[in-house]
Amino acid sequence: QEITRLLPQEVEPVRGRIVTRFVRQLGPDRVEVRLSDGLKRVQLIGVEPVPGNGAREDPWATVEHGLLVHLEFDRERSLPDGDWLAYVYLPSGRMLNAELIRAGLARPRAETQNIRYLDLFQEIQATR
Repeated sequence: QEITRLLPQEVEPVRGRIVTRFVRQLGPDRVEVRLSDGLKRVQLIGVEPVPGNGAREDPWATVEHGLLVHLEFDRERSLPDGDWLAYVYLPSGRMLNAELIRAGLARPRAETQNIRYLDLFQEIQATR
């Protein structure tokens, strides 16, 4: 698999994903989702928004209210304010985090703990 080739060996295996409903986009790298017990804010892992970039294809255009999305967590699951940190998967199977980089709306951001897909993100950026 392509992703397996790019991942460092020390990264823990992927744990189960949580299925949620997309509520709304809160910012260029933040979403709000609905869980059975209420709403939760989610910061996308590993992406730094690129201001002022008018991309031809905007992955956000495919994310509608009520859409089922899957959240995948890395080593660090939440921010101090309680917001979650996650990779967001669309029903197509594509990862929103990676699609934002592919579209030029974000660039890879290295984080202290959450690096599972950093190499993949950097490779996407390099091939743009």
